[in-house]
Amino acid sequence: MKLKQNLIEQRLASWPIARLATVNVEGQTHQVPIVFVWQAGKIWSPVDGKLKRGTQLTRVKNAMANPEGSILLDEYSDNWSQLWWLRIDVIIKVVYLEEAQDPFKSEANNAVTILQNKYPQYQHTAVLTEPPTLLHMTPTHLNSWQAS
Repeated sequence: MKLKQNLIEQRLASWPIARLATVNVEGQTHQVPIVFVWQAGKIWSPVDGKLKRGTQLTRVKNAMANPEGSILLDEYSDNWSQLWWLRIDVIIKVVYLEEAQDPFKSEANNAVTILQNKYPQYQHTAVLTEPPTLLHMTPTHLNSWQAS
């Protein structure tokens, strides 16, 4: 059974974590957990100040080479009647905040504010690292399932 639209909107607005899958130019998949916000029908995810390995994140490199990706939100429970998942195929745009133009820049700044409100951890960790970078994801297809 598919999730109802109001439940999809609720999950996108409040669910704390998702998994983002991208594909590099060689066709290899890469999947990582992300934090995100849902704003005006788009998904925003920051390259934040948590410690990172290397310089540019694989998800950013992959999105620049191949903008197609997929996001998965899900819940597992030992009570299988509570299981659900939501998969959203997306087109990813890498946004460098310092280079962004209005109204896109305003949307990105608003996403940063929403991220700060959604995740209390950003009181002690920078929402954006240098250079300030966000992934802007436009849904192209959505599929869902729930047990009951």
